[in-house]
Amino acid sequence: MPEHRAVSGSAAAVPALSISGLSVALGPGSDATRIIHDVNLEVARGECVGVVGESGCGKTVSFLATLGLLPSVLRVSGSAKLAGEEILGIGEKRLEKVRGRKVGMIFQDPQSALNPVRTIGAQVMEPLRRHLGMSARHAEERALELLSLVGIPAARDRLKAYPHEISGGTCQRVMIAVALASEPEVLIADEPTTALDATVQLQVLDLLRSIQEKTSLSIVFITHDLGVVAEICNRVVVMYAGRTIEAQNIPKVFEEPDHPYTRALLDCLPALDIDGAPPRAISGDVPMPGRAPPGCPFHPRCPRASDICREKVPVMQSMGAGQQGVACHHPLQGHA
Repeated sequence: MPEHRAVSGSAAAVPALSISGLSVALGPGSDATRIIHDVNLEVARGECVGVVGESGCGKTVSFLATLGLLPSVLRVSGSAKLAGEEILGIGEKRLEKVRGRKVGMIFQDPQSALNPVRTIGAQVMEPLRRHLGMSARHAEERALELLSLVGIPAARDRLKAYPHEISGGTCQRVMIAVALASEPEVLIADEPTTALDATVQLQVLDLLRSIQEKTSLSIVFITHDLGVVAEICNRVVVMYAGRTIEAQNIPKVFEEPDHPYTRALLDCLPALDIDGAPPRAISGDVPMPGRAPPGCPFHPRCPRASDICREKVPVMQSMGAGQQGVACHHPLQGHA
């Protein structure tokens, strides 16, 4: 496992991104269906925090809510601050100055996120001209540099291409270039390496690390790939059924996870040695929003579940210094 750079205390004093009590609901009042439940997360300046969990756990929805990108039918509450300034509920006009400039996002499905009727060049140049005030000529030069940085060959030819004329992997790299174009302070990367082959994936991770070292970029890395988390992240936040259930530093989360769900995710990974245990699938499924069972939402799938797990939702309890904790009635470490 790679060595991970510590984030200094002074840098962590005012988080680059702070989410507190974030909730998302569909419907009015007491009849609302809760999709996200009181999510809390902090990212220090220059830190990379991985957010993991199965599909349907609320990872993407939480950060779309933070940036005001959910449909208006969904009600968002809580707090989200960039460098101490509230951005949740500040209005679309003010958010337009924040999105793309102070915070960039790499969307999960780049072929849907990119505009199909605009060229690649126009889409990479837009944040450069809009947020950084570059001239058309300088924006084109910088767009060529960005496309080359993310590993796109024949970058000048790609400037004139449309999204449907390039592969999914190339679209993914274009999306990364767009997100990094205006040099944001925070980058939310939603499965940014999924469509990339192993070689390009490593190039993108190296690029993000290099930018971090030069600019103290803060990254939220949403992914299913725990190998990528081990490679680039300082800390990990585990989500399940719209809740944050564990937060730990690396490498502790890989060596001594506290939540049974985190342990189950790790058991899904194939062993590197021949004599290692085979991967084990997690039985059952993530509950649909509004259909979670009473008590801990993981208890129907948990081998450690007891009566209290079926009756009471566990709250996050501190398990060490910093942003570390677990929401479990029977955490693995220090308990029988």
